[in-house]
Amino acid sequence: MLALIPFLVFPLLAHNLSSYNADYSLYVVDYCPDNHTATWGINYTKILVCLWAFLLFFIIMRTRLASELWPLIALLCLASLCCNLLLLTLDEYNYTIWYISRGIEVSSKLFVVSFLIYNIFQELQLSSKLAVHDVLTNIYNRRYFFNSVESLLSRPVVKDFCVMLVDINQFKRINAQWGHRVGDKVLVSIVDIIQQSIRPDDILARLEGEVFGLLFTELNSAQAKIIAERMRKNVELLTGFSNRYDVPEQMTISIGTVFSTGDTRNISLVMTEADKALREAKSEGGNKVIIHHI
Repeated sequence: MLALIPFLVFPLLAHNLSSYNADYSLYVVDYCPDNHTATWGINYTKILVCLWAFLLFFIIMRTRLASELWPLIALLCLASLCCNLLLLTLDEYNYTIWYISRGIEVSSKLFVVSFLIYNIFQELQLSSKLAVHDVLTNIYNRRYFFNSVESLLSRPVVKDFCVMLVDINQFKRINAQWGHRVGDKVLVSIVDIIQQSIRPDDILARLEGEVFGLLFTELNSAQAKIIAERMRKNVELLTGFSNRYDVPEQMTISIGTVFSTGDTRNISLVMTEADKALREAKSEGGNKVIIHHI
């Protein structure tokens, strides 16, 4: 409520100090109807020039224009300063000079507002992307993956689909031995290899740590097996000796797969079976593909 007080007081005060009150009127412009000229109050213009110059100097010295916002504010100050300097050059002005000065000010404000709006939309796009993407690997995150599975299961007609859980074998040892920087490189490399091994419309997401989830639709069990084996073999092959990803040693993955003909609508059952298949693949030594059917 206190914040609303200025919005009530200032308009009333401005109205009282305007030309509606002869005692407080400020004659900035004196219009002469005989020769249709306007004489500007030079003293007021000088005051405005000093104020805008001081504000511009203060902003530059105080902020050093450190962020994107302050240069824009400085530009507005500079435009207002130039406008008033233009009005200060002569004692008498015609309307052309006034329009030129206003044009400079309006153009600068239009530029600043346009730039700010563009930045706002850029930030909104980035925020929307970060809401569903993993920062490190630039693939979908856990929330997007589970929302996609739930959306698929909520359709009136659910056709054949497949969910895979992929775990990088010995990843914790890699992190401990080579450090997190190399660990991050391994994650990004594995993601790139998996993306090369699947279809463009398939969903790949990082669920946690070194565990990834994949969602496939419109394929049969045999095709799911082929894709999973292709991912496993490509990771083993492309991270071998003198690999282009510059990972320090050959990597392998374990894949737990659950295939459904669309009879189930329970996401908990789907993910539980996929997790069972993954644990089974790891318990058998890793670098394996295990498929469960539900």
